[in-house]
Amino acid sequence: MLTVTESAKQLLWEMLMANSNNPDAGVRLNIDSTGRLSLVLSKQGYGDHIVEYEEEKVLLVAPEVASIVSNVTLDTKDTPNGPKLVVSRA
Repeated sequence: MLTVTESAKQLLWEMLMANSNNPDAGVRLNIDSTGRLSLVLSKQGYGDHIVEYEEEKVLLVAPEVASIVSNVTLDTKDTPNGPKLVVSRA
């Protein structure tokens, strides 16, 4: 399964709070047809893997995406413009 660091969970939570007031929403990890990862606001779907931060769902990963990112770590990196999410292979 995808590994998500505590700092990434916190940043996802901050992103979610800044962009939605829907308690059913989460940030969904998508993979497009070229293999690029993206994040979108979404509701939980059947079979989703759920990553929580302080007992709140912050990241939703569909089963077919979870199998593709099983050796991936989602973390943060400090930049001049603030923290950004980064992906690395385990």
